[in-house]
Amino acid sequence: MKKWNIIFLLIGIWSLINLQGAESPRTLTKFNDFWSFKNYGILTEQQLSELAAEVPKIDFNDKSWRKLKLPHDWAIEQAFSKDLPNRTGKLPWQGVGVYRKSFKLKHAERSKRYFIHFDGAMSHAQVWLNGKYLGKWPYGYNSFRMELTKELNFDGENQLCVLLNNPANSSRWYPGGGIYRKVYLVKTSKVAISHDGVFISTKSCNQERAELTISAEVENTTDSDQAIYIHHSIKYKSKTIREFKSQTKTLGAGTKGDFQDDILVNQAHLWSIEAPNMYQIQSDVYVDGELVDSLKNDFGIRSIKFDAQKGFFLNDKRVKLKGVCLHHDLGPLGAAVDRGAIERRFKLLKEMGCNAIRVAHNPMCPDFMDLCDRMGFVVVNELFDGWAKSKTENDYGKHFFEWYEKDIRNFVRRDRNHPSVIMWSSGNEVRDGYFGNKKLFAHSKMLAAEFKKHDPTRPVTVGCDNIWFGFGGFQKTVDIFGYNYKPH
Repeated sequence: MKKWNIIFLLIGIWSLINLQGAESPRTLTKFNDFWSFKNYGILTEQQLSELAAEVPKIDFNDKSWRKLKLPHDWAIEQAFSKDLPNRTGKLPWQGVGVYRKSFKLKHAERSKRYFIHFDGAMSHAQVWLNGKYLGKWPYGYNSFRMELTKELNFDGENQLCVLLNNPANSSRWYPGGGIYRKVYLVKTSKVAISHDGVFISTKSCNQERAELTISAEVENTTDSDQAIYIHHSIKYKSKTIREFKSQTKTLGAGTKGDFQDDILVNQAHLWSIEAPNMYQIQSDVYVDGELVDSLKNDFGIRSIKFDAQKGFFLNDKRVKLKGVCLHHDLGPLGAAVDRGAIERRFKLLKEMGCNAIRVAHNPMCPDFMDLCDRMGFVVVNELFDGWAKSKTENDYGKHFFEWYEKDIRNFVRRDRNHPSVIMWSSGNEVRDGYFGNKKLFAHSKMLAAEFKKHDPTRPVTVGCDNIWFGFGGFQKTVDIFGYNYKPH
C-alpha cells in the first residue's frame, strides 16, 4: 500500500510540475531591467540625423553608457537652471536620449508574434531592432507598441534601440524625459485577440442583476481561414461566477472579426466610490478546439447618468463630484512611474474628501488608472492639451492631423474597461479658432466622433477657459460642456 501511495504521489508531483511549466499561448514579460542609456543633450537636426544613423547599429559600442532600470526620467536627475522657464520646473528636460538593450528569447517560437509595448516614452520615440527601423510614436504621454517578429534573431542576441527627442517648447508643463513608464515584451499566436481588443460595457445594472455586453476583436494573421470561438470566464474575488462560449466564426486570412455577447450576471457587486468592487474576465480563444490565446481583463459593473438639472448619478445615486486636476508627474520625484507614490497621493486625496480626478491634460500611466478603480475615484480622462493650433512652438499641434486618430484609438481602447472613467475629454482650452469659427466646430465634432467609435457608452467633454465657448453652438459639439475656472 505504501508503495502505491508513493507512486501516486510522484505522479501527482510530476503532473503539477508539468502543469506549472506549461506556457500560456500569450505571455507578457516585464522588460525594464538591463538597459544602457546615454543623454546626448540638445542636438541640431543634422546631429540628430547622424546619431539616428549610428546608434541603432548592432555593433555600436555602448559599453561606457550608464546601466539602469526602467522607468527612468532623465530630467529630474539634472540640476535646476535659472535660465529655464518656471512652468516646466526649471529642469533640463529638453534634448535627446538613447536607450539600448540586448536580449535573447527564451524558448523562442518562430510561429508566434512578438511585440515591444511601451506604457509611455517622452517623446518622439523612434525604435529599431537589430538595426532595422520599426517605427515612431511622437506623443510621449500615450501607450504604444511595435511588432518585432520579422526582425527577430531567434538563434542569438537581439539589439533593441530607442531614440527619444524632447524638442524645446514641446510642452507647457514639466513632461519629464526618457522611457519614464513600464515596458513589456508580448508574445501572441498568429490568431489572437487584438491589442486592447476586449471591451466590457454595462447595459443595465442593480444589485440583483446586471446586463453586460462583451466584445472581443480577434485577428487572424495566418494565410488561411480559421474557425474560431471564444470561451469567457468571469471571476469575482477569484471565484468563477459565470462562464459562456461565443458562437463559432470563420475568419479569413489576414482579417479581423468581432465576437459580441450579451450576458446576465446575478447578484452583481456594483462598483462605486465607497465600494470599488472589481471583476476579472478571462477570454480564451480556440481554433478547431485548440487553445491559441488567453487574455485577462479587469472591469467593474456600474451605471452612469448625467442630468442637466440634477447632476451626476452613479448607480442611480446622485453624487457630487469633489475633484482635483492632476498632471502626470509626481512633483519632486519626477515623471518616472512609481505606483507606491501614486497610491500615497491618492490616500491623501481621500483624506481630503476628494472623490474625482480630472487627468490634466494628457493620458496617465496604467498604474494610475488601475488605482483609481481600486481606490474609488471617478475620472474625467483627458487626451490632449491642444489640437491643431499650437500653444507652444513644438507641441502636439505639429502632429495633430497625422496622429489624432491613432492616439484616440490607443487611449480609449486602453482605458475603456476602467469603471472609474465617467467622461472622455477631447481637449483643454483649445485654440483652433474662437467662438463661431467653423474650423473649431469641425475639429470638436471630428474628435467626439472618433471617441464614440471606440466607446459609445461614455459622454465626451472639453475644457474651455472663455465664457463665449459656451454659446453659439460650440457647446453642442460635445455631450457635456466643460468650463475651466469661473470666467466672468
